[in-house]
Amino acid sequence: MQTYLKPYIVRAGVLAGVVVAVVSLISVIPVIGPLIACVAAPLVALVGLVANVGAGVLAVMWGRQQGTTETTQQALMDGAVAGAIAGLIAGAVGWITAVLRSLLDLVGSSGDVASIAIACVGGLVAIVVAIIVAAILAAIGGVVYAALTQPKQPAA
Repeated sequence: MQTYLKPYIVRAGVLAGVVVAVVSLISVIPVIGPLIACVAAPLVALVGLVANVGAGVLAVMWGRQQGTTETTQQALMDGAVAGAIAGLIAGAVGWITAVLRSLLDLVGSSGDVASIAIACVGGLVAIVVAIIVAAILAAIGGVVYAALTQPKQPAA
């Protein structure tokens, strides 16, 4: 397991996960959320896409600086692991905010106990989906970056 969790991969995944989590928290702010909800939703989706692809690019770029990412297969693995870390962080933050919103609705008497259960179970499913999607996007980013920046072999 240690071979997959290299420091540069973890750094790339955490950076992308924090970016996606912070941007997704915009809709939670009571004053700003409803006013820019129509702008925030596509913005969060776009930033999430770019950040997850960027996690793969950063993992491969930092891996090459360390001298460990030399093959396309290693670029694929580095990107996928960085994306999975980013998806775990972003999904966990989304799950926590969904549960807190359900609890606040219950306290404000506009919700019921079933909404908390749905938020808990749905949030766990969303975490799994976030990990898978982020890993795929970051793997694509890592492979494309590795292919585009691969040193040219001299013709024989």
